Amino acid sequence: MFKQFAGRQRRQRLLTLIAMLPLGLANCAHPLIQSGATVQQHMQQVTVPAANTVFAVAGTEPKDDNEWATVKTHALALENSGAWLLAYPAQIDQQRWQEAAGNMRDAAKKAAIAADAKDADSVISAGNTLYEACESCHAVYLTQPASRSR
Repeated sequence: MFKQFAGRQRRQRLLTLIAMLPLGLANCAHPLIQSGATVQQHMQQVTVPAANTVFAVAGTEPKDDNEWATVKTHALALENSGAWLLAYPAQIDQQRWQEAAGNMRDAAKKAAIAADAKDADSVISAGNTLYEACESCHAVYLTQPASRSR
């Protein structure tokens, strides 16, 4: 039994270290910015999958330590995504961009803290705040595909 617990604890530490790695690189130029990734690419590869994991808590509460660790890891990825967006220059209204990205980062941090405490209600609350931050940004910056004429 102890061996199984030690393995689980080791995995959780490893997941935490992996999630925190970008924090250690905070003073470096962000690798996605260096590589020329667009906001759309970043959203598709990082932000949306991580947000979906946090939002899913509203439908299904994590059942064990591994599921809670997954939610926390994704919330930390969202927090880092918000920091990345803060560093990415907006094409229009930089102040509004900074506010939306900061709100996203702050809500994701609250979700990570709540996931660490295994507090589903607080993860859901942070997820609602995160959703509002996303929607306020998308209302201004997300380009909608042109509607097709029939």
